[in-house]
Amino acid sequence: MIRHHAVLAVTLLTLVLLPVVFASASTERSNILVANCGTGSTSLKGNLTQVVPGSSGTVMFSCLSSGKAITVTSKGMVTPKFSLPPGYTSLGISPGADCSPVFRLASGSVLRFDRGNHGAPITSYNYCASFSHAPPTGLQTFTITWSATHTTRDTDDNDNDSN
Repeated sequence: MIRHHAVLAVTLLTLVLLPVVFASASTERSNILVANCGTGSTSLKGNLTQVVPGSSGTVMFSCLSSGKAITVTSKGMVTPKFSLPPGYTSLGISPGADCSPVFRLASGSVLRFDRGNHGAPITSYNYCASFSHAPPTGLQTFTITWSATHTTRDTDDNDNDSN
């Protein structure tokens, strides 16, 4: 019975601590990607109801009733920077309501937003963090910052360069 209460206490502690996970920095060219929450006094909230010590799964971070965590407003390339604490196995972004599909993020690697099949769609996203063997102390917080540069050609995909 005591073990059950300890697990419940750790789970509740995790629910209190984890909502401050992301402190997104503005991008160099802020019109590519905009953080809708997770900066200043607003925070991202995670669906942490099933984060029990030793468990595995996925946590989605969103702005709750305010909508998606980030909005991509134009095509371009962005680079996320983050370091995942123990327990997390991967981080991605998803336009879906249930972390499907997920565009995986690698810290320091470029992600291209574009129209068509040339990159991730220009839309709004939530963060999705996978975890395995959640630590007894709960999942820790971490930050993610973005830097961005526009593609050299910001015209419609239907344009061509033929003479």
